[in-house]
Amino acid sequence: MSKVEHVHHLHFSQDPLFIGVTPKWADGQGQLSNAEFLRRVDSTKAYCLSLQIRRVALFHDDIVPFAVWLLALLSADIEVVLLPNAKPDTVQATAETVDLVMLQPDLRDDIAEASTLSIKSDAKLWFLTSGSTGAPKLIVKQFWQLQLEVQVLQQTFNCSTTAS
Repeated sequence: MSKVEHVHHLHFSQDPLFIGVTPKWADGQGQLSNAEFLRRVDSTKAYCLSLQIRRVALFHDDIVPFAVWLLALLSADIEVVLLPNAKPDTVQATAETVDLVMLQPDLRDDIAEASTLSIKSDAKLWFLTSGSTGAPKLIVKQFWQLQLEVQVLQQTFNCSTTAS
C-alpha cells in the first residue's frame, strides 16, 4: 500500500506551512495572524474554484501572495507549476502545459471568515528543472512527498519545531 493510500486529505488550521513552525507572515501593512492568512487563502480559493481549470503556472516575487495563491490553488484541487522566475523564456517553456499562467497575481479579498485549509495528499506540484544538462524539464511531486522531504530535512538539520 502506498503512502497516498494512507493519507487522503491533510487538514491544517494553525500551521499554514505544515512544517511545525509557527510562521510569521508579513505584508505591506505589517504582520498577519494565521487566521488572516487563512482567510486570504479561502477568499482566493473561492476564486480559483470559479476558474474551472486543471493546471496553473504560478510566479510571484512576494512570499505572502505567493503562499496564498499556492495554497488556494492546491486546496481547489488545481495542479501548480512553480515557475522560478517570470522571464519570457521560462513562461514560454511551460505555457503549453498549463491552462493559465499567473504572474504576480493580486490577492482576492471576498470572504469574511477563514475555514480549515484542506489539501489532498496527492495534490501535484510541478517544478521546472534548471536545464543544466539540456533544456529545462517539468518534474512532478505530490504534496505528501514534499511534506516527507521537509520532515527529513528537519530531522537531518535538527530543526526546532517551536517558534523562537
